[in-house]
Amino acid sequence: MPVTLPAPSWLTATDDAGRILKCEELKAGADLDDRLRLAHRHYQLKGWSCDPLTRASSGFGAIMGSRRLVVAIRRIRPGALPESRRSAWGR
Repeated sequence: MPVTLPAPSWLTATDDAGRILKCEELKAGADLDDRLRLAHRHYQLKGWSCDPLTRASSGFGAIMGSRRLVVAIRRIRPGALPESRRSAWGR
């Protein structure tokens, strides 16, 4: 049975400074495991060395040379947190 959420979620790629490089909205009910597997394969085909996915994965790290990314599914739209909450998350 696919992992889904009843509300939209977001597939993001962030650099090692936490900057969002890519953000894709995933519609409510989307197969999140499948979308993460597709992103994982995409980065591998582009030459990135990616952490392995597990059944419980909601993201993975990717490295190419000195560049590092975190690709993950988020339940909260990036940038939606008020500034006061961002500092609590180390931003």
